[in-house]
Amino acid sequence: MTKSKLSLQLTELLKKSGDHNPVDVVVELKTEPSNADAQMAELRGSFAKLAEPIKSRITSMGGVVTGEAWLNGTLLARLPQKAMAEISMEADVAHVDLPHPLVRE
Repeated sequence: MTKSKLSLQLTELLKKSGDHNPVDVVVELKTEPSNADAQMAELRGSFAKLAEPIKSRITSMGGVVTGEAWLNGTLLARLPQKAMAEISMEADVAHVDLPHPLVRE
């Protein structure tokens, strides 16, 4: 059985709300760990290359990309609920969750 890429909180929210309401989500991409000496421009370029097809996919499903954070490999998007399972099946998507504050490690 494949582990769901949708977070438990998102799954619960989807169960409780109607199918026609868009949901703001964070789409985490499968980024490669980088060396400390890697150039920021290279990292930004790698993220852009990885993110572009996912952004196009989000748009094609009736969603809107509302932001991106190349440093932590995430896209913010508003997606129709019916698209959640579909976006989570994309090979380069690691996890889909509700927006939440970042916690400093």
